Amino acid sequence: MAGTLPPSIASPAAEPPSAAVERYARYWRELAPETVGDLQGLAAPEMRFRDPFNELQGAEAVVAMLRRALAGGGDLRFDITDIAVSGRAAYYRWRCSLSHPRLNGAGSWRLEGMSEVTFDAAGRVLTHVDHWDAAEQMLARLPFIGWFVRALRRRFKEPTT
Repeated sequence: MAGTLPPSIASPAAEPPSAAVERYARYWRELAPETVGDLQGLAAPEMRFRDPFNELQGAEAVVAMLRRALAGGGDLRFDITDIAVSGRAAYYRWRCSLSHPRLNGAGSWRLEGMSEVTFDAAGRVLTHVDHWDAAEQMLARLPFIGWFVRALRRRFKEPTT
């Protein structure tokens, strides 16, 4: 069933070790081409990752995605602004700045979001789900599709009195 947690993390019996939560935050803060592979030591091999554009299975697939994002002159930086822990889940509030030549001179982009991360009993990452508004923060800034996204937002916006 979609949205159901695996039995290994469904029970909120134990929290992930605080060291594991902090190590994962440090991984994202220090993300660079030379550190991207470190994820494999922090995550379970069967890790699942989802963001508005990707749904990946396996730590290797996530590492490959990040390598592509950092390749060819790309810059990707995360500032973790808050962390909360509940059961075997940690919630990371973040700001991301990114730039890449493929963004056609759009300059540096700033994104804000939250990552919902679950850990196994050994403190390894099982799931990482990013929650952020891709339409507002990214798509609306692109030529053509941006016009369409902005028009949709105007159409569905509640009138002000």
